[in-house]
Amino acid sequence: GNITFEYPVNFVLKPQQLPGNEILYHIDYKDDSDKIRGFVQVWNLKMPLQRFLEGSLEMANIRFLEFKSGSVILDSMPGYLWEYKIRGNDGVEYKGMEVFAQEDEKMYRISYFVAAKDWNKKTASIFWKMVKSFKVLN
Repeated sequence: GNITFEYPVNFVLKPQQLPGNEILYHIDYKDDSDKIRGFVQVWNLKMPLQRFLEGSLEMANIRFLEFKSGSVILDSMPGYLWEYKIRGNDGVEYKGMEVFAQEDEKMYRISYFVAAKDWNKKTASIFWKMVKSFKVLN
């Protein structure tokens, strides 16, 4: 995937091969207590990131309990931060944070999910350390 990022030693990572040619690289991760889950992806994206994200929100079959979008920098690339809360199929409320950035025709995505009851400064800090350590290797 030509990317690198740091993660806690108690995380288990599992690369996945996804069908199609849009998602070039996908790796799931979770912590050993199964409280933190997420994934990192590299996409082949031939449209502006903002248009892709607007379309994704329109097509999403998700009812957000809360949703905020803002700007963020990912490895010197301008991007977007989504911060939201949803109710899962299991009835549990989850806090989600996602960062999206684009360079040329590649989009980079870091997604992070924690049960809202388990969200705290430590879980937030883990997400931001992963985002700040993310690098695209040339």
